[in-house]
Amino acid sequence: GDALLACIDEEQHSLPLLGVGLAWAELGLRVRVLGTRTPPEALAAAVRELRPAVVGLSMTRGLEPKRANALLAGYADACGKTPWIVGGRAAAEHAERIREHGAYLADGDGAEQLRQLLLA
Repeated sequence: GDALLACIDEEQHSLPLLGVGLAWAELGLRVRVLGTRTPPEALAAAVRELRPAVVGLSMTRGLEPKRANALLAGYADACGKTPWIVGGRAAAEHAERIREHGAYLADGDGAEQLRQLLLA
């Protein structure tokens, strides 16, 4: 299946995302990378068009809680029924929020969460 990777809006570092892409490709997924500063609307359009098996979002920059909440709500809508995983340095501080919005919190590159999802 396909995987879609993107950095959350306001996120300008795509290098960690590319590392995740390599790890996920090794698991047999065709990985498409949307890149930095991907707003929820752009992700929604890509999810509609590509119908990926999974979406991965990178969050390495600390976000103010209200902003994080608004973005995560937007990404939850964008992903719809598609499973999504959020990782990166700043994800842990928003772990509860991430789970509340229906996403998985990535451990490292998210490969372990991905394996569980693909085997489910």
